[in-house]
Amino acid sequence: MGGKVDSSVNKGKCPYIFRLSGQKYHCMGSLLPIDGSKPKFSQLYIYDTDNELSKRQHAFSLQRINELHLAYLALQYPLLFPYGDDGYRVDIPHRDISNIGQRVILPSSFTGGARYMMQNYLDVMSLCKWFGYPDYFITVTCNPKWPEIQRFIADTNLKPEDRPDILARLFKMKLDSLIKDLKKNSLLGSVEAVVYTVEFQKRGLPHVHICLFIHSDYKLPTVEHIDWVISAEIPNKDDDP
Repeated sequence: MGGKVDSSVNKGKCPYIFRLSGQKYHCMGSLLPIDGSKPKFSQLYIYDTDNELSKRQHAFSLQRINELHLAYLALQYPLLFPYGDDGYRVDIPHRDISNIGQRVILPSSFTGGARYMMQNYLDVMSLCKWFGYPDYFITVTCNPKWPEIQRFIADTNLKPEDRPDILARLFKMKLDSLIKDLKKNSLLGSVEAVVYTVEFQKRGLPHVHICLFIHSDYKLPTVEHIDWVISAEIPNKDDDP
């Protein structure tokens, strides 16, 4: 760094003082290396692409370490592994008294498992084989502005997503009421079968996807029948703000 350094203030036994007058600036060396020396710093960029990569690799000696190497965690996470502790390795031996390595087969009752998903898939395919293709695909989302939720958090500083248990319970009650309207009250006609799955968003808000199999007497053969059931409208800004 260059500049006019005032050294006259350093007199007596006081601590050293660095006082700079005028404008400070940084001195930059030549953009090309001196004959016989290797490029470094900004000199590494004054090359075409091929030479630039080779010069950088030569300057930093980019020896690569596999992510399964014993020293990888200490280099990648120095704050978590400051001492470079020996960790997992590919050929780590198993102890004779350990259960590590034993195969465990999850039953179909385990939610989210492979057998659980396969069983549900086969059940739905059996419904399609027996009743045909589903007639309605209905999606219902949880609305955090439902009056029940707003009344619950009215006197608190909570947000709807702060109480996912309340959201899930209320959503299940509304879902059961909807399924009852569809099956027993025949809201869209006589129902032969219903299949649905509930999923959760990142904020904990649930939503459900419903496949509805309707009796042949209540199917939708023409466009006019479909228009009677499905409509797309822009909400009223006063009624639905």
